[in-house]
Parts: sequence; structure tokens; C-alpha cells
Amino acid sequence: MQGRQPGLERFQRYCGAWFGVSVQEISSEDLQQWYRLLLRSSGFLNLGLHERIAITLLELAADFGIMESRGALLKASFSHQDIADLVGASRPRVTEHLAQLEREHLVIRQGRQLIVCVDEIGNAITVEPPSILALRAYSPRKEHPFAA
Repeated sequence: MQGRQPGLERFQRYCGAWFGVSVQEISSEDLQQWYRLLLRSSGFLNLGLHERIAITLLELAADFGIMESRGALLKASFSHQDIADLVGASRPRVTEHLAQLEREHLVIRQGRQLIVCVDEIGNAITVEPPSILALRAYSPRKEHPFAA
């Protein structure tokens, strides 16, 4: 038994140098998905509607945003009802809070699209989700080694 390598080490040797980077990226993706699940259940964490909307906007920015100088421009347009459905609130309440986020300079309207001021929202809710950090560092859908 002394000359045998454990299975993982042997697998790493056969896969080559790229293995370590791929595992890190896969682990990062897994952690991001778990973190999103935690955020999605933010109602159980006693977060207010304002914070839930801000977190949802960060999540939408990570999925559908294009980073620019002012923040993340949401490529898709989301209605107030769409956001209300995501956060579990009524459309009128979401409209009030989106207007407040705009007054706080956390969101910028550009026609029917929104620009989410990622840094400012991250500071306002005190904890910045890892998915936004990943959005700044690289686009996982474009640079992930298993992406088509």
C-alpha cells in the first residue's frame, strides 16, 4: 500500500494543471448558488421589504447585468410586478420602494431599463453577495471552462 496514491491525487495527476483552477471555479459556482438560496429565503431572516428588493436587484444584476461606469445595466426590462413576485410583495409597495431606491441613488432609471448601483447597494445593505464579486471579476458564463 505504500506506493499507491489516493484516488484524488491520482485523478489530479491524470487531469493535469488545469484541475486546481477548475475545482476552484466549480466550488465558487456552488457557493454562489447556495448563497442565492439563502438570499431567496431572506423573508425568514427578518429582512424588510426595502432590503429584499435591494438584494433581488443585486441578484438580477448578477444574472442579467452589464457592468458600466454607473453600475450594472439590466439588459432585460423587469416590471414592478415581476419584482413584486420575486420578493413576495404587492406591486404598489415595490413601486414605492423602487422610487425610494432611486432617491437614495442606488438605482438609476434609463428608459424602461434599470441601472443597479452595485457598489452603493452593497454598502447600503452592509454585506455584498459573492455573486456580485464574481460579476466584477469575470463573467462565469463566458469564461467558465465548461461553458459552450
